[in-house]
Amino acid sequence: LAGRVATAGGRGIYGARVTLSGAGGTLYAVTNPFGYYRFTGLGAGGAAAVTVSAKGRTFAVPTLFVSLEDDIAGVDFIADR
Repeated sequence: LAGRVATAGGRGIYGARVTLSGAGGTLYAVTNPFGYYRFTGLGAGGAAAVTVSAKGRTFAVPTLFVSLEDDIAGVDFIADR
């Protein structure tokens, strides 16, 4: 599962914390300088909640619910400010 955290203008947000919560427990990732994050080694099947937080930023949609398939890309978050 992978995605990007960015400003409304498209600039990546470095150091945002992305949390993946599902039946298998909770995992954390931190975005790189371009705003990208990735979770690897996830088993296929089931559902999970992906939540983002970043210091000084707000998100209109801070949590997305996904179905864990083989490879999921494009689980992106856009900051309001």
